[in-house]
Amino acid sequence: FSMRYPFIFLFSLLSSGLIAQQFRYAPERPVPGDVVSFTYVPSAMLANETTLEGRYVPFAGPTAMRVSQPATATAIRQGNSLFGELTVTKKNVSGLAMTFRSKTNAALIDHNNGHFYPILLYDSTGTLLPHALGGQASVLTRTAFPYALKIVPDWNWVIQKYEQEIQQFPTNRPQYWADLVSAQIRQQKPNAKKTALTNIDTYLKSRKANLTPTDLNEAARLYDQLIEPALALSARDRVKTIDPTGEAAQKARAGAIRAETDLTKKLTDFTLFTQ
Repeated sequence: FSMRYPFIFLFSLLSSGLIAQQFRYAPERPVPGDVVSFTYVPSAMLANETTLEGRYVPFAGPTAMRVSQPATATAIRQGNSLFGELTVTKKNVSGLAMTFRSKTNAALIDHNNGHFYPILLYDSTGTLLPHALGGQASVLTRTAFPYALKIVPDWNWVIQKYEQEIQQFPTNRPQYWADLVSAQIRQQKPNAKKTALTNIDTYLKSRKANLTPTDLNEAARLYDQLIEPALALSARDRVKTIDPTGEAAQKARAGAIRAETDLTKKLTDFTLFTQ
């Protein structure tokens, strides 16, 4: 890492320095489409396993994670190390979250204490791609991968990754703010609910004229998580105001037509609605 990227350099030292000797990959700044070679020194649980394999899941922006599926990397055990390579897909990818497991005992899995072994991707200028930071946390919160590995999420780490993403790429805040608040709720710190309600309100006010149906729907989801049905309903009602032709408004209009008791007016409203 170069000092031209001080933030990336600092967080890399803190979060990756401890695993650098255990997991390495080349090229140092891979781009989508590259063939990446890696070296892994098995942890204590896998040290005596002769046949190992690498399992990984690609990550990108939050909305792309629902279609992100695990894959297996070709790898060969030589002495005390595992050597392998994989080809990075060219689209919808900002990094890969790697794990290693025994091929003869699938219960033996090294997922780096739920933090994975990340391969971060860059663009052609050597600049870290958006979602390379937050995407690591999205693997835990938006895919089934951690459930298969029986990972208990480290919410402190999840929050750290989301905060790093938002700091490095401020324009990505609308994509991550709700997941960040949700993780803070799950962190279960004292006054977590009060803090979450404040954070939701602060975010919505900060959006002002840029407030979107997605913002309000995410807020409603968080209010549901906080067991605040009145606030959730209010947020969903606001969606109809800022997006009168959207799904929420259309559903409300259809409901009003169904409830209309005057047959003539019902038919007129139905005709206008279908048009």
